[in-house]
Amino acid sequence: MKTNTIDASPAGRQGHSGALAVCVAGALVGFSLAALVALTTWQMRHAGYDGLLVGANVLAFALGVWIPGSLNAYLIECFYRKRLFYGSVAVLLASGLASGLASTAAEILGLRVVQGGAAAVALLALGTLVNDLSPSTRRTRVDTLLSWFRRIALPCGLSAGAWLPGAVGTSLAFILALVPAACAMLVVAPVHVPFRAPLRRERCSCDRFWLPQAFPLVLNLLPAAAAAGMLFGTVTQPLEYGCLAIGCLLGVWCERVALASADERAQIGSGLLMMAAGTLLYAHGGAAASVVALLLLGAGIGQVMSRFLLYFLKLPGHCQRATAQHTYMLTGETGLALGYAAACGGVPSCWGVLALAGSALALYVWITHPWFVKHRDRDFKFREV
Repeated sequence: MKTNTIDASPAGRQGHSGALAVCVAGALVGFSLAALVALTTWQMRHAGYDGLLVGANVLAFALGVWIPGSLNAYLIECFYRKRLFYGSVAVLLASGLASGLASTAAEILGLRVVQGGAAAVALLALGTLVNDLSPSTRRTRVDTLLSWFRRIALPCGLSAGAWLPGAVGTSLAFILALVPAACAMLVVAPVHVPFRAPLRRERCSCDRFWLPQAFPLVLNLLPAAAAAGMLFGTVTQPLEYGCLAIGCLLGVWCERVALASADERAQIGSGLLMMAAGTLLYAHGGAAASVVALLLLGAGIGQVMSRFLLYFLKLPGHCQRATAQHTYMLTGETGLALGYAAACGGVPSCWGVLALAGSALALYVWITHPWFVKHRDRDFKFREV
């Protein structure tokens, strides 16, 4: 297929509107992916499968996310990015619709692997598009914006997936859950994308896939993401997921206003403490306290995941931005899947989240942050996001 000539990134209103459209598309795809998590979980529980097998459906998705990785650089350089996005979303739609007709655990798990691979390519294409549509001085801002759109879409999609089966039935629920992903293709369609000069790439490489030097960050993000996944697996009511989404919006305010000029360690430290406090309040408080707890949990999760993205982006040089982004995505998705599967398997969520958040905080304060200060390529600019 004909490849992409690099022009300067679009400037002014056109470039900004294009990047915003890509962020909206990311939220729509993320919404459908989260809805499929809740739907397949409900589907397997309704079929009588035990908790371990139910949790395996998110682990299968996480496995699929890793599969295309070594081909990432080849795919981006050899195919139009928008067409790559369309193709991956088409695979996601087809496999999602097939999930509604699946009758055995093997079929469901196999389709979940396919969905994970399609999601990985779609998110890779969106991450590349949003950077190509932005000047270099704004790329950290748009990367953060894209991640916030997806992060807020996660509890919203889970809420829809938890509500749809009882409201419209299983088959129609899967169709409606995939409508946002289909709409994402329409959102991206009018965006003008600059061409890129063809580069000769090896078919398999770590470029745009995995950043080995970020291993300490990976070890720290994994338990934090697993704690978030365990919370998402514990909450079951659509309204509770809605409170988590509102909490994520509060996390945006914390990042951009309350902690904008604070110490580098403040956002992750306060976020993990909010997750721990919210977990205790949710487990032992009443109905009114649960709302406050979920708001705290959403704000804490949002802050922690957002600041870790900045750590990944600031560690390597500019030429490794896409690789750092994908490493962050793989780690986050794997952690969320592990935590969600643990909750489905019956691991006590209160003590599990406290243990994971506490270990993540200890690693961050005593190991990860001091290591990062010595090895980072660029400093933080607090107002850039």
